[in-house]
Amino acid sequence: MKVKRFLKKVGSLEISYLPEAPDHGWPELAVIVGKRVMPVAVGTEATALWHHPLDEAGFRALLKERYATEEKLVSA
Repeated sequence: MKVKRFLKKVGSLEISYLPEAPDHGWPELAVIVGKRVMPVAVGTEATALWHHPLDEAGFRALLKERYATEEKLVSA
């Protein structure tokens, strides 16, 4: 099933919104970094962030918060 993905630029970042993600059926908001799509919010939080997005620094902070442990594992 093909799902429509909406894209929006926030500063130098690209934000992706899926109204219904195929794997769990909830709205999903992600930040696209290079070729990686990194989900940062699901459900009502995702919808709220899509309609009232943070600035670039806010999305970078969200990425850092959600993926800090993964970054530590990669750099170890």
